[in-house]
Amino acid sequence: MLSTVFRNLLSNALKFTQPNGNITLSMETNSDYAIVHIQDDGIGMKEEELSRLHNMESQISSLGTSGEIGTGLGLLLCRQFISMNHGKLEVTSKENEGSRFSVFIPLHKTEAEAS
Repeated sequence: MLSTVFRNLLSNALKFTQPNGNITLSMETNSDYAIVHIQDDGIGMKEEELSRLHNMESQISSLGTSGEIGTGLGLLLCRQFISMNHGKLEVTSKENEGSRFSVFIPLHKTEAEAS
């Protein structure tokens, strides 16, 4: 599931970043999570698009920088897959400046998982 999440997020970064743009992958850890950041300097999202990302009932579909058509299902599946693995997804974005997707993967099993 997590490989599908990262493949989708990287594909989106490529889709929404100009050919001469930048995509950065980084990772950090804290006491609870491994955090993988996928950041681009692409077209970003408007505030209303960003707020709809937090609504599982809402589907976002946008054209990529080369006119690629997306269904908007990828981010919904990413959020669901991350949740199923007891993680979380944080998104920051600003129109015309890019987006940052941070995937939080738990380093330890929760009590619910252990039982």
